[in-house]
Amino acid sequence: MKNNAGSGAIYGIGMLGALVYYLQHATSFVDGISEYLKLSSGRELSSIKSLSS
Repeated sequence: MKNNAGSGAIYGIGMLGALVYYLQHATSFVDGISEYLKLSSGRELSSIKSLSS
């Protein structure tokens, strides 16, 4: 059985970094949280992929 704990930790650090980024660049706390939730739900990623196509 392979242990993937290291990749989960890296993913978690990345998501924490994204949260900090969005909170720093948002005009309000609520805007920052809503942008982060869009990212974590994948809606933001799918729109980025469609722009690059």
